[in-house]
Amino acid sequence: MENKLDDSILSFTDKNLANLIQQNDYDFNYNDIIAGTVISKESNGVLVDIGTNITGFLPLQEITINELGNPINLNINDKREFIILNKCVHKNYIILSMSKIDNMRSWQRIKIIQQEDVISTMKIMGYNRGGVLVNIESLCGFIPNSHIISKHFQHKNDKIDTNFKVLEIDRRLNRLTLSEKCALLSKSTNELTVGKYIYGKIEDIKPYGLLIKTKMIQGLLHKSEIPELTDTELSNMFSRGETIKVKIIYVDLKKGRVSFSMS
Repeated sequence: MENKLDDSILSFTDKNLANLIQQNDYDFNYNDIIAGTVISKESNGVLVDIGTNITGFLPLQEITINELGNPINLNINDKREFIILNKCVHKNYIILSMSKIDNMRSWQRIKIIQQEDVISTMKIMGYNRGGVLVNIESLCGFIPNSHIISKHFQHKNDKIDTNFKVLEIDRRLNRLTLSEKCALLSKSTNELTVGKYIYGKIEDIKPYGLLIKTKMIQGLLHKSEIPELTDTELSNMFSRGETIKVKIIYVDLKKGRVSFSMS
């Protein structure tokens, strides 16, 4: 049976709380991480013993979320780490969070992944016109279509092992952009070196040039790099699916860009 907040606890005034903190030299600060023990489960959250006469309160929305998107089950006497969200509210308990700690640590792991270029497992969450939404380290990441290489992204809810690199981290905007293309480029530096001639297939013809696919990487052959090009439309000179010989003139590992030339 769920317990209710102790009436004796709720009877404290803000002044009583301030005096209690001062008398016992409790120094609770926003974003402090503390240990606590679950002592009661309420309809809207959990009461936590944080080792003082002041009770911690963990709202339901601040509990760690499982893979199904639901709060994890917390039991009486469970010991966990919490972060302080509110030092002094209009009640005599301190608001805590677990999900904020999870979020902080997830971003820290993402930074390590960016630095070490490690292989990780991602779960496809959904699709939009711009690319694929994935779950990585409990965060929502986005892979733009221009940075997707593998066909296995077509299968929703599949866990996939793939190489990726982080294109952009913006924790303030909660933005995490990933690239499979950059990872493949970094592993193919010996084959995709500037000045090397390779064969590639024309995937698309644009007004500004040709999109060439080679070694699973798509690069641009700008029309300015095509010798003896007249006012004739590119589509009159080339065909989709045609294989042509090109020279690599530019490789950007950070942005996943490759440029070719025919001169």
